[in-house]
Amino acid sequence: MNSSGVIKYLVSNVLLANLKSHIMRQIYLLLLGLMFFACSKESPEPDLSAEVKGTYLAYDVIIDSKEYPFPFTGADFLLELIPQSTSTCILRTSSIFPGISDTGEIVVTLIKNGNATELLKGKQKVGLVTGQVLEFYFVDNNGKDVTIKGRKM
Repeated sequence: MNSSGVIKYLVSNVLLANLKSHIMRQIYLLLLGLMFFACSKESPEPDLSAEVKGTYLAYDVIIDSKEYPFPFTGADFLLELIPQSTSTCILRTSSIFPGISDTGEIVVTLIKNGNATELLKGKQKVGLVTGQVLEFYFVDNNGKDVTIKGRKM
């Protein structure tokens, strides 16, 4: 093999093989980098309980579509959302009427729905927080639909 044959051999076999290997390595690293940066972490869930927590003073009670503005003389009704996690709260109700006081608690799950936050007990919607207003829905012992509206204190 003469010197021009050796040069042809080196160029065609060794240098081109190294060049192909180098280009493939660069493409591989580029793809690996794209995959690494394209797979970003999911944004953390918003802390809905921090947004809605607080005490709400009842200003309106609706029983079977009939409105009863609160407060009644000497009576107070408080609704309190106490965070348990970013998406759950305890909803505590406290009613204070002359000679009678009562409290109750349920655990609610918080779901963001547009500008409002829904309160769910299981799959049932039991309330809604919109801005500074909390609405609490339930059926009383007589089967009547009740809505209590409270403003954040």
